[in-house]
Amino acid sequence: VNERDGVLVLSREAGVWGELADHALGVNPFDISGTAAAIARALDLSPVERRSRAAGLREAASARTPLDWFDDLLRHSGVVEGGRRREKPPGAGAPNPGSAHR
Repeated sequence: VNERDGVLVLSREAGVWGELADHALGVNPFDISGTAAAIARALDLSPVERRSRAAGLREAASARTPLDWFDDLLRHSGVVEGGRRREKPPGAGAPNPGSAHR
């Protein structure tokens, strides 16, 4: 995708930050001046550094399939555990007789 050696400016709070941090410029998205400075830095990077960062991003992104990324998303969201859909705890979703309004 990144065929022109674009520079990624990425929130340090993004889920992929841990995997892409070595190749991206990190920002706090609530820091407007810091984000602007990161964008300015991205525009000023030398062609060699842009090429190096872009190559690292391509390698990191292509090392895993889209299904791998999606599985991680589900695992971290708590929807699945150990590759299987998480079971509802006993009584989950059942009405609680003691909480009924009278």
